[in-house]
Amino acid sequence: MVDTFTRERQELQAALHEESQRANRIQMELDAKESEIEQLVQKLALHSSDSMSVCSLPDSNSDDKLGTVVPRNHGHIREGGLC
Repeated sequence: MVDTFTRERQELQAALHEESQRANRIQMELDAKESEIEQLVQKLALHSSDSMSVCSLPDSNSDDKLGTVVPRNHGHIREGGLC
């Protein structure tokens, strides 16, 4: 009877150890993915700010003093002319 309980206890401890290792491995993978996502978000923000510029030429037909946001290095045409 005692041998049965001892064996069952050892099996449960081994299973607990395996589950703990699995949980640690998953947590490490999660941390790595979160770090990778954070780096990608930072790169995206950097590239977005690098590739966008504000064209502040006022439209002669409008009192609008705000410019139009256009991608840099592209010859986008807006109503008032080429930005």
